[in-house]
Amino acid sequence: MDKKTYDTLVASCKKWRVNYKNIQDREGKLVSIKLFLYGSLDCPLCELFGEKSCRGCPVFEKTKVTSCQDTPYYEIVNEINRFDYSLHIQVTKKLIQETNREIRFLESLIPQGGPEK
Repeated sequence: MDKKTYDTLVASCKKWRVNYKNIQDREGKLVSIKLFLYGSLDCPLCELFGEKSCRGCPVFEKTKVTSCQDTPYYEIVNEINRFDYSLHIQVTKKLIQETNREIRFLESLIPQGGPEK
């Protein structure tokens, strides 16, 4: 993995850790969508690989499907879409769990030895 991809993957992990921090103790509450960034417009990996139909994205390389299908991300989106709020997200136990799974999934894609030199 080249350095740019590596750094972008690390940034994506960081974004999801912030999302988790913003919801972990708020089960049953509404949070502003400003505190839980999701979607391709808020994804460092999508910024880098979105115009390439995800080709080269570490998530795509793992799953072989576009748009983060077959990852915990889709469970997150499905959970958020269960509720009809435009400016808030309902924090559920499942949302918290799937966000944690997304972090673990993305972290599993980070090469142990760092980027290629």
